[in-house]
Amino acid sequence: MKGKYLIIGMLLLSATAAAQEEGKEKNQFTLDVQLRTRGEYRNGAREPLNEDEKAATFINNRARLTMEYVRLFDNEKLPKLTVRMGIQHVGVWGQDPSKDMNGRVSLNEGWAKIEGRQGLFAQIGRQQLAFDDERLFSRSDWHVAGCWHDALRVGYEKNAHKLHAVFAYNQNDENVKGGNYFGEGGQSYKSMLTFWYHYQKQPKGLGVSLLFANVGQETGTPEEAKTQYMQTMGTHLTYSPGKWNLSGSVYLQTGKNEERLSTLAFMMGMRAGYAISDEWRIDAGYDYLSGERYKEVRQAEDGSYELIKKDATKSKAFSTLFGSGHGFYGSMDYFYSAHFIDGLKPGLQDVLIGATFKPSKRLSMSLTLHNFMTASNVLVSSRNLGQELDYRIDWKVMKDVTLFGGYSMMLGTKTMTFVKGGHHKRWQDWAWVSLNINPRIFSFKK
Repeated sequence: MKGKYLIIGMLLLSATAAAQEEGKEKNQFTLDVQLRTRGEYRNGAREPLNEDEKAATFINNRARLTMEYVRLFDNEKLPKLTVRMGIQHVGVWGQDPSKDMNGRVSLNEGWAKIEGRQGLFAQIGRQQLAFDDERLFSRSDWHVAGCWHDALRVGYEKNAHKLHAVFAYNQNDENVKGGNYFGEGGQSYKSMLTFWYHYQKQPKGLGVSLLFANVGQETGTPEEAKTQYMQTMGTHLTYSPGKWNLSGSVYLQTGKNEERLSTLAFMMGMRAGYAISDEWRIDAGYDYLSGERYKEVRQAEDGSYELIKKDATKSKAFSTLFGSGHGFYGSMDYFYSAHFIDGLKPGLQDVLIGATFKPSKRLSMSLTLHNFMTASNVLVSSRNLGQELDYRIDWKVMKDVTLFGGYSMMLGTKTMTFVKGGHHKRWQDWAWVSLNINPRIFSFKK
């Protein structure tokens, strides 16, 4: 047996040597650093506060070190190899003691990718998944830790066509027998199979994407577990004629959700932007995400209300999967980054209008107004949730250094209080400032 493995090893070494003879090897190594510090004043961010509740302030930080190695050959028949590794420490100032012996540095990124000269590729390891406008699969870069998946991605990219297939299977430990995925702090799903196709011949021409995702959620108990599969399918379209920038998405969900309920839900979204000049742009949009349908309302002795669904065995609530609500449904993250109270899932409608002013390459400002409504009737009040106003400023201080800041306020209604808690008459606002330092400190080519 040892002789067999020795022969195999010699063959592999011979193949490697032959490859290096066939094409001149080129190597590239880069080392990037990111230090991102963000201070926040939360006076009703993510959830409304009651009249007697105080605002929260904190500073969080991301320290990330990313290494990337690329090897390629002059010979076009030989594949390209990319290996990328990243470590990061994230948290709030003061969260760790001055003398810390239990550091929380983690491997946030670690993958290898082999690319053939015919457009085929395979990528395996811990990686980010971001498709189209990141409504369902997002890098979630606003979150201090980002969003990462342990997966195998294979695909084809050539000319106007891109086709990706993603496979993931998660487990809670190296079990000796059996085993369920109930690990606290682990991935939010058991398994996933996703296909994504994108066609775009011209940069500003018609872009068409098709997405199918089958996500398995494990439910029950460790002794009696069952995986429920929910399918999400739909399309994302983009088109940029002249000074216009148009996009639209439609997605349908079927299968069963994490509550073991049969699901039939959908969402649609559209955006239209117009560049008035080199400095000014205006945007408008509308989003609709379906929610549960309620047939009656019951009032308890303590005065609280309970909504009764029309069909307790089915769900009409759309799930945004691994998307980022921060970039779509208001910067204060009331929706799809945070939950409604009491298990409510009334869905969401969002009408927005905004303007962006960019006086120079180093400075830009934007102002966006959202009007939120529930998608389903909550029976005890109107569907109107209120209005949110978001302001943001980006200033490139110098190369590799950018300063960001923003201010938002929410003018909620009685319906907002009913579905999110807090008190609609209390002033709710949020302010933040962030410094991002992201230099490439080392680069080597040979």
